[in-house]
Amino acid sequence: MSEDQWQNLLDLYEEPVQETQDVSEHPPPEADVVVEIQENQDSDSESGVNLEHSASLAVMALRGITYMTGTAIRSFQEQCFSLMQQTASLLKAKDKFGLIPSQEINVAEPRFDVRQHSKRPRLETVQIPRSFQYVCVIGILKSVMSNPVLRNLIMSEKSSVDGYIRSFRDGSLYADLPPDLKGAIRIILYVDDLEILQGLSVVAGVYKVAGIYFGIQNLPPEVNALLTSIFVTALAYAADAKDHEVWEPFLRDMRILETEGAETLVDGEPFHFKAVLIAQIGDTDSAHQLLGLGGPSFGLFCRCCYVKRKEMWRNGLALGEPRTLQQHLVDASRGGTAQAIKTTGVRKEPLIHGLRFFDAVKCSVFDSFHDIHQGIAKMEVKLALRHYIHVKRYFTEQTLNSRLHFFDYGFPDRKNKPSAYLTEEYISNLKGYNLHLTGSQMWLFLRAFGLLFGDLVPEDDKFMTLISLLNQITQIVFAHAITESDLVHLSSVIEAHHAFHGQTRTN
Repeated sequence: MSEDQWQNLLDLYEEPVQETQDVSEHPPPEADVVVEIQENQDSDSESGVNLEHSASLAVMALRGITYMTGTAIRSFQEQCFSLMQQTASLLKAKDKFGLIPSQEINVAEPRFDVRQHSKRPRLETVQIPRSFQYVCVIGILKSVMSNPVLRNLIMSEKSSVDGYIRSFRDGSLYADLPPDLKGAIRIILYVDDLEILQGLSVVAGVYKVAGIYFGIQNLPPEVNALLTSIFVTALAYAADAKDHEVWEPFLRDMRILETEGAETLVDGEPFHFKAVLIAQIGDTDSAHQLLGLGGPSFGLFCRCCYVKRKEMWRNGLALGEPRTLQQHLVDASRGGTAQAIKTTGVRKEPLIHGLRFFDAVKCSVFDSFHDIHQGIAKMEVKLALRHYIHVKRYFTEQTLNSRLHFFDYGFPDRKNKPSAYLTEEYISNLKGYNLHLTGSQMWLFLRAFGLLFGDLVPEDDKFMTLISLLNQITQIVFAHAITESDLVHLSSVIEAHHAFHGQTRTN
């Protein structure tokens, strides 16, 4: 937008306000005048926002107003400033990463749903067209490699030479990579469902959206932890994400990146790079969905081996025959019958299949943060608190909440402070193990558990020992660097933890 056009817009504030003949007969409206500033897509605008058109609409709206209150003028000013700030943010993001628009892709087969008839008191089956939003992975990686800071971090990655295991490059899977992919961009895929409405709504769980996004493993951990290092590649209705058709654009781009690669301009020169998918991380539900397994509640529940649930309960360290991709495809070829699912736990072929390196079974990685801090940690901490407060009466819920509230967790963890609103009635109820804490809050609660209640329970308390062993496991699992001896120690700690868990577990 030119300077003259902006000056004409600003001159509106300097013009005298027209007064009506009788202000008492026509008092100013109580509600503020809100001028809508629309952001329209314009193919000629680099930022995707047509400032000239938006300003023209605002001026036309102002000309139709006989008088304006001071509040209305300030509201219009704030909208103008908000528009400029959004535009500046978009331009800044474009300079850093580039703006890559998403494309809507239609799914061939529609979805059928049962809904209330609009005019008659009955239900009817309706046909719903399906589509999803996709952002090209190749375009995202071109933008990433065009950024000099990110490109230097990716290209400067090195393997450890001091015997520590710090990254994927120090493991055995890296050695199995083809020579032309050892220096490629390594992609980690994440899949998770999210709600787009209030969690307490009557339709909670109905309108779920599957978010498909990825990170770049070549980047240092502190950079990967930033929100700007997470790249969304697709959004689809959760039920539609179970179809191969939704995954085909992503697989097509990955095949190109693994074989031909892509090019971008760096300092005016073409820069060629390749990318490879090396892992998929997600919770148990999403992992079983991608693998085509029956589900975590089935008898053959494990996605790594064929261990049965009854065997696992008898021996927490029991392992079945390892699953392989070849055997998985054989199991899927049986048609997904009830008997086949009961025997193998496999419904169909994996959704991610046919890539050059990615093995759907071997490269399905457990989400340690989710499994520990949103799963086993919540269960064991609630069992321990129930034992202390409801069974043994070592302390009361008032003592529990008081210590949770006043304990000094330290400045770095001030935002992860556990909520001090736990009641004895809720703790004693074992129908569920949810403590209504986030993963970060649960991690902090687990680390501080011994300091919070260690002086209130006996020294030989089994639950305190159980929590201590779980803390030792998390220290190794989430360490930035480990050695081979740490893995041996981890196995022994897990064995001891499972033994104590069996002693403290209630029916």
